[in-house]
Amino acid sequence: MGILDRMEELSSRVVEGFFRRRFKSAIQPVEIARALARAMSRGRRVSITNVYVPNFYLIHLHPDDWQEIAPLEKAFTEELASYLQGQAEQRGLTMLGYPQVAFEVDEQMPAGTARVHTHYEGEPEEVVRRPAAGGDTMVFEAVKDGHPGGEGPLYLQVLEGPDQGSSFELTGSRMVLGRKGSSDIFLTDHRVSRRHAMVECRKGFFFITDLGSTNGTWLNGKRVERSRLQVGDGLQVGDTVMEVRER
Repeated sequence: MGILDRMEELSSRVVEGFFRRRFKSAIQPVEIARALARAMSRGRRVSITNVYVPNFYLIHLHPDDWQEIAPLEKAFTEELASYLQGQAEQRGLTMLGYPQVAFEVDEQMPAGTARVHTHYEGEPEEVVRRPAAGGDTMVFEAVKDGHPGGEGPLYLQVLEGPDQGSSFELTGSRMVLGRKGSSDIFLTDHRVSRRHAMVECRKGFFFITDLGSTNGTWLNGKRVERSRLQVGDGLQVGDTVMEVRER
């Protein structure tokens, strides 16, 4: 067993005793903490001088499990964030800010299990990630100032789905797309997750990042986790089909 494995085992024992005193659920909080640690390791990105790990973690739970945890959501998420921060520090890993933890209720999840989706919040503006050929390692490359279209603002035009005819202007640096009422891009499509995807603007370019949605985010017919948006792109979430347009 390597030193990192021993450290994770020790941390798991500590967090298990800490959480078990506070929560009762079909899924034990220590299992959620372990799932977070595994997701953090899977999301590692190597640059020239640092090893980065995600700082946003979305936990998918069955509704029955969520009902047990919901009354103490704030305390639980704070403790999980502290646990992740400690794990990163122990392993000499770099986070782009303090970790954020959120929950997504997912009826398709089996009770007693958790699925974790991660991404980078506040990614350095001078880099984006792209897959390296022949593997899962991500390579950092520079992003130049620019605009994905011409001079006008971009917007999403809904072509198909329950919200057909609606349009959403892409304003601000970060917009959440989903079925949750407080979403910046609110869709009523029942096949869209409550927090489905995020649209971000970086140096004049727009990117879309899937937030661990159940049915995925599709760009020009291909399922994507993160991709740049350009005028004319076709975007599909659930049964909703949209097009990126310029005013």
